[in-house]
Amino acid sequence: MRGNEWTSTGPYQRDPESAFRQAQEQEPAKNDHGFPGRDIVDLWEDDGRREYILTGGTSSVLDFHTLIDAASGDDFAMMRPLTED
Repeated sequence: MRGNEWTSTGPYQRDPESAFRQAQEQEPAKNDHGFPGRDIVDLWEDDGRREYILTGGTSSVLDFHTLIDAASGDDFAMMRPLTED
């Protein structure tokens, strides 16, 4: 098993969900990762793109479907904030 390390930063926002969604909206303008003219909803409905994520992904916020609670368990393509611990 292998994974890519990547980071992304942006301006502080109090609400992590808003920051996450804003980053997902802005990423395709910087790099469409081979899927031009699509928003995040279109991307996650595309079977080919889901396969692309499973076999390598974009190494960007576009690889994540949704933001889950920090205390939630692991799940595929979910971003989870760190806990205080």
